[in-house]
Amino acid sequence: AGLAGASLEAEAFADPTHREAYELLLPVIDGLEPDAVPELGSVIGDDSGEVAALLRHLAVEDRPLADAPDLARRIAIWRLEDRIKHLQTQLATAGSEEDRSHATEELLGLLEGKQQLLGE
Repeated sequence: AGLAGASLEAEAFADPTHREAYELLLPVIDGLEPDAVPELGSVIGDDSGEVAALLRHLAVEDRPLADAPDLARRIAIWRLEDRIKHLQTQLATAGSEEDRSHATEELLGLLEGKQQLLGE
């Protein structure tokens, strides 16, 4: 989905709560002009669940946010780092040479992708 010049899909969020919050917000924020303030009240409503609590917290947090492309890049890096940690654990416990080979190949690709994102 387009987000003020950034491309970000729900699958970028490893945490199911974050993914659900993003999917809930997307119709409200997609296409907003930079620096426009979205109306979140209708999305959050009176819900007392975990997603609504997260959105309420984000709505009142007073700090400058990164621009959309930088935020999308950082989320992609975090997602890669999670997968890299998983593969490193998998390598440490891999039983067969084939399993180690597949994990190593994927790990090298992820490390290269992370380097590319860090270089942007």
